[in-house]
Amino acid sequence: MKKLFLFISIGILSSSVLASDDCKEPAEDWQPIETLEQLMNDSNWQVKRIKVDDGCYEVDGVDPQGNKIEAKFSPATLVLKKFEVKFQSNKKDGPAYYGQLKDIAYFKK
Repeated sequence: MKKLFLFISIGILSSSVLASDDCKEPAEDWQPIETLEQLMNDSNWQVKRIKVDDGCYEVDGVDPQGNKIEAKFSPATLVLKKFEVKFQSNKKDGPAYYGQLKDIAYFKK
């Protein structure tokens, strides 16, 4: 019985951790997609697509160095929740890349 309780507890905890990428703000608090697109363009990022996924804005695009990016933002605050970059085969300088990212406006909120 203790093993069953432990198994269920771990399942509940892990599901709440996995759901942390989801955005749960009410739709009436969301900022327009155009505002996010303008932030990305002001940072010289080429936006390919913005869609809603798990209640978050998800951006697919290309950064100024030509790397493919995928980012999730809170639709109400436009705060970055998740970020993935696919470096070009000849560019793999992750730490330097992060140094450039932290100066962008939506990382400062």
